[in-house]
Amino acid sequence: MNYSIIENIWKTKSYFNLLVFVLFMLITVTSILQYNVIPTLKKMAYNNILTEAKKVSYYMSDFIDYNNENIESIDKKLEPLIVDFGIDKIHYFDKNGEVIYSTVKEKLGQVNTHSYFSNIIAKGKSYYSIKFQGSKSSEYEEIKKSVIEIYIPIMEDNTFLGAFELYYDISKNVDQFNGYSNLILKINIILVLGIFLLFFILLYLISEKSLKEKELITKDYLTGLFNRRYFYEIIDKYILLSKREKKSISICMIDIDDFKQINDNYGHDVGDDVLKEFSFEIRTLIRKSDVLVRFGGEEFLLFLPNTGIDNAEILTKKICKHFESLDNEINFTVSIGIAEHKYAQSIDDTIKQADTNLYLAKSEGKNRVVKSNL
Repeated sequence: MNYSIIENIWKTKSYFNLLVFVLFMLITVTSILQYNVIPTLKKMAYNNILTEAKKVSYYMSDFIDYNNENIESIDKKLEPLIVDFGIDKIHYFDKNGEVIYSTVKEKLGQVNTHSYFSNIIAKGKSYYSIKFQGSKSSEYEEIKKSVIEIYIPIMEDNTFLGAFELYYDISKNVDQFNGYSNLILKINIILVLGIFLLFFILLYLISEKSLKEKELITKDYLTGLFNRRYFYEIIDKYILLSKREKKSISICMIDIDDFKQINDNYGHDVGDDVLKEFSFEIRTLIRKSDVLVRFGGEEFLLFLPNTGIDNAEILTKKICKHFESLDNEINFTVSIGIAEHKYAQSIDDTIKQADTNLYLAKSEGKNRVVKSNL
């Protein structure tokens, strides 16, 4: 993976904003799913279970005459129903809230003193609550299974006779729903990651194409160096920054000596190799902050930010000696003209001064550096 392409995504405002927007939308969809859709589906599911539990409760409460049947008879009648309907336990209360029947024998004789019994159930209204495994029931019993605890009032001619309490086992329903919910969330997360990854890949390819197009426009195809167009695109920013920081700028014009003779004697392919070799070698001598530009033909511009003319002279003399000492198939040297940029003049005037000094270096015998006098 090319990190310059990723860096271009972060630095390009439109790309970055689009990426953030997509990420925000995916997170929003996930949040809506987790905090709105799934709870709504859960509520609907529990309402359906509650409706079923109510039907079972009314059926079972009407099925047995608790006042006229003995406990053994009731147990015998309820046993198959408890199995068939998945009932956890049953309590039957008289009008005073005393348990007169229970599948949990220890509950017999206990009195329900909760306000909901007298304020809701005794007034002929059903009452229910959903209890999950590990919580406490309305009677402070530990719930070992997830249940719907439902009370059905027993009425006769608007007179409250007692109440039927049923613990409807919903453990399987809860586990099943939780399993589906987790599956939906996992699928959603996978989809979110997949969509984000696909979008990022698409943005990566767009960014890559954009950089390649920019490179075609701003770089020289032969040497891989920046071209004149790129130089004029970035120079104003450098000048403003240097002016604000009160730093010097130097421009160096560099020309390969006797390049026409190299082309004539060895051919243009060898000439191209010389240009490539020059570009490779000089990049090993300059700083990352320096900008090297193929200005045209065998002429190159070296832009040195934060560099006065004396330091530029030291560097360029080093460059001349480097090429002079190279041991390669085609030995060549370079001539260099230097000018320090004055903020009162244009950059083109500085380039002209450096170019004039370059021709002075050529006329003085080549393979040397000539700088402007300050």
